[in-house]
Amino acid sequence: MQNSYDYEINKGTLCLIQEGDNNTKVIEINNEYEVSKNIHKIIDESCRSFGSTLKGRNEGTKNLTGIKYKAPIIISEYLSIIMIPTGSTRGNICHWISLNSIKRVEKDENNLAIIEFINGKNVRLDVSYYVVENQLAKAVRLDYCLKKKYA
Repeated sequence: MQNSYDYEINKGTLCLIQEGDNNTKVIEINNEYEVSKNIHKIIDESCRSFGSTLKGRNEGTKNLTGIKYKAPIIISEYLSIIMIPTGSTRGNICHWISLNSIKRVEKDENNLAIIEFINGKNVRLDVSYYVVENQLAKAVRLDYCLKKKYA
């Protein structure tokens, strides 16, 4: 596992796992990193590199879908990268999952989410399976609204 201070979300990003206020585990298709940065700062900086901000992307989601709370966001329309938060961006714990990287979501014996990614990797999150399923539905709705707009 590599350690880094800067990270930009890309097509290979599977998820960002919050591991404290200023430490984030990044899981990609072929790599894992520890990034010494707040998870929301990584999201905001990635949004900025594609021409917006986290706040702007939240407003965009709200305008397209009406979703206001725990809204998924479009990192890049061009690259079709939509990230799904597992909690409130103002809350204590919030992980981010790439919509296009999810193969399936299952639940463990405690109803916590186990995410299987397209490359076969699995991640167990300390988040309810039902919350993740609800967030996934919001992201699919956002993706549909975006594609409908450009169709």
